[in-house]
Amino acid sequence: MKPPVYILSSDITLNSETVIKYYLNRWSIETNYKYLKTHLGFDEYKVQSLLSIERYFLLVFLKINFLELYRLHHLNQITTIGDTISHIRSLTAKNLVLFIYNQAKSNVPVKTVLHKLKLVS
Repeated sequence: MKPPVYILSSDITLNSETVIKYYLNRWSIETNYKYLKTHLGFDEYKVQSLLSIERYFLLVFLKINFLELYRLHHLNQITTIGDTISHIRSLTAKNLVLFIYNQAKSNVPVKTVLHKLKLVS
């Protein structure tokens, strides 16, 4: 059995359902912010000019929009941005394995495969 969860509010005019609704909305924001920091480098910018900061945030928000559109397109399979990132990474790894497998099956030399992957041979 799970322990109880206690949610406190400083607004005593709100009923329980509203407090829970606000909490769930806030939890979604906190979770997304964690993904921004952990997976998208939201907290790693080291630029000093205003233009650089604006460009950096633009790129981060483009990433977020791409991930959200991808998630919405796969709504029955993916529920969060974090799951979307994992899903895309998994697909990328799968495609890489299939590419290497097909190259090996076709007896393509390793040096050629490395060149196609733009890796040092």
